[in-house]
Amino acid sequence: MFELSSSQCAVIQHPYSPGSTLKVVAGPGSGKTHTLLLQIRQLIAKGSVQPDEILVLSLTNKAVDNIIDKLLDAFQNDPHDTKNEVQINEVVSKIAVFTIHGLASRIVTENEGIVNIIEEDGWRGLLKLIPPDLHLGQCQLGGKNSILRPRELERIVRDYQTRRTAINKTSFMESLMAILRDSKVVTNDDLILSATNYLHVKSEQDPVSNEGITNDVLSKYKVVIIDEFQDLYPSLTPLIQKVAQNKELILFGDPNQSIYGFLGNNKLVMKSLESARPSSSFETLSLPDSYRCTPEIKSLAETMTGTRTLANPKSTSFMHSKPPCGIAPFFVNISDPVEELEWIVDQIAQLVCCSAKLSDIAILTRTNVQAKSVSEFLRSYGIPFEVLNSQPAWIEDKHIKFLIDLLRFCTLISDETNDQSPLTQHRTDFSSVIVLSSLRGIGSQTVQTLFNQSSRMKCSIWNLISNTPESEWRLTPSQRKKIKCVVKTMQFAAHSTQSATMTPLELVSELIGIAQEIGYSFEDSKQREQKVQLRERIIQMVKVIKLCENSKPEGTSLPKWFLATYFDQGIICHRQDKEAKNKQAGIVKISTIHSSKGLEFPIVFLMGEANSKLPLEKKVIYVGMTRARNLLYINNLRQANQKSVSLISPLEFGEPFWRYYNHDLDRHWKADKNQGLTKYNLLRKTYGLSTLQRTFSTLRSCIRKF
Repeated sequence: MFELSSSQCAVIQHPYSPGSTLKVVAGPGSGKTHTLLLQIRQLIAKGSVQPDEILVLSLTNKAVDNIIDKLLDAFQNDPHDTKNEVQINEVVSKIAVFTIHGLASRIVTENEGIVNIIEEDGWRGLLKLIPPDLHLGQCQLGGKNSILRPRELERIVRDYQTRRTAINKTSFMESLMAILRDSKVVTNDDLILSATNYLHVKSEQDPVSNEGITNDVLSKYKVVIIDEFQDLYPSLTPLIQKVAQNKELILFGDPNQSIYGFLGNNKLVMKSLESARPSSSFETLSLPDSYRCTPEIKSLAETMTGTRTLANPKSTSFMHSKPPCGIAPFFVNISDPVEELEWIVDQIAQLVCCSAKLSDIAILTRTNVQAKSVSEFLRSYGIPFEVLNSQPAWIEDKHIKFLIDLLRFCTLISDETNDQSPLTQHRTDFSSVIVLSSLRGIGSQTVQTLFNQSSRMKCSIWNLISNTPESEWRLTPSQRKKIKCVVKTMQFAAHSTQSATMTPLELVSELIGIAQEIGYSFEDSKQREQKVQLRERIIQMVKVIKLCENSKPEGTSLPKWFLATYFDQGIICHRQDKEAKNKQAGIVKISTIHSSKGLEFPIVFLMGEANSKLPLEKKVIYVGMTRARNLLYINNLRQANQKSVSLISPLEFGEPFWRYYNHDLDRHWKADKNQGLTKYNLLRKTYGLSTLQRTFSTLRSCIRKF
């Protein structure tokens, strides 16, 4: 990849020491991930630990995806390793890499079965249980003058659980807590707490079981590596301390990129982790190298945000820095949002005419709403793009979420039917609420009535509608007819979806048919573009189920294994698709600044908001600026210490810059200024770039997006 600096060598050669903590402060583009992977390789090569004794954790799927993506390359490129490809693959496959919540989920699932992590759709479904004019303390839920949102209900439930507010202990809230508890529904904070408790309880038992992730965490892993330590927040601390107990803990990250302060104070986490062990067992190293940003970008980012690079006390020689490129970042202030996007499109046209590829370009926005506006604008020009999300897009799709909820409902109905023990009798309640709440013709009143009646009869909602007389439901004739249709279909589906002979494609097809039969609407996917998008995401779901089929343990059904692991399997599938997309030359990346953390792009347009009264935090600005390798455009970001730089057309950058640019990206390049100008003039004439000649209909469609 590149010549290792002395700072990197100091980290890689750091000796293994059980019960110690090594903190590695690594700035943007410092080769952090590469150094982390080489340290893993060195630990194994020296025989300090075995591959299956290493646990790598991070908070985000993106960071985990990045590590998994590059782990195999790090071992394959070892000139001293004599293993063949099969042997190397076997070594890499034994190294455990999880998100922190993914690890917690596996621990909890192993000890109590499948759990449901409640997200926005779950809270939205629970809203339908709220009767009108219900008062909880100072909060009025429902009613004509009150609209309760999912996030507000989540806050109320959390406050009620922790008794942080004076919410009355009503029978309704107790019933709501019961449905969450009995259905094995947890928040992310609950998941972390439960996993910590299971580790504590199991560690007190003697002997510990020889198999399973709980035992691996307690007695197998010897090295715990946490990537992006600046993303950690206080409620994670007990779990991390328990996982790292008596092990070597290695922390990689950059305090200057701590941009998730809304989750909690990262400094408190780091203080707890640092004080948990004697000072003699704690050491800090740094990676001050810069392999990504040009000196012009790096210097401006540090000046504008007041950050600085920490030198490594053990570094005595070579520290890498890219040579200057000759082009400083540009500041652009355009108050009109349509005009701003017209300008960006014009710059993109010039850049691609000068040897840049569309895939080199990223547009980073302040908000998701702004990212959506940018994507709609590029679509109007026919410019291909990809919106980058923190999770694979198929998982975020509301229709896919419903299909997963439907499969979970089918699975739990099957369990409840086959196992009449009290432990399983309310497991279906949460899924009942979520599925019924999503269907046409079943309103909040119907869901509330069924919920209240099942509570009075002390049975599950599913047991009420499937095993008791219709007269006990207390519904209108039309409501009863709808519920009867759902029950009949779901009784069949609970059997058909659990078939051991059903292929992944057949399973998904079955779920789509069931959804349509019980009244779920795919109507917002009628337009051709939405149809194509939904079809692609269904294909992704099938791919992930196929991965689950190949990895599921013997004796575990495919639906249950998919429901337990689809997030992890989705990362693998997402990585494979990303590799295919990287081979293309023509997709502009669109992302919020927060979602871009950990990524890099040759060219970045960093968009502020001209009319926003809320300034961006300095650390967020720093993250956005340091995503750029070679060119940085800063739009509508009014900072007191920004330097005014005259805007230069990419066509006028000159041969030295474009030679530098292509050399940095390891591309062959031949200078031809006239050819670039000819291409740009053709694009300008065809699309009316930087003129008032753009068609009225296209311009009108763009204005509607704002």
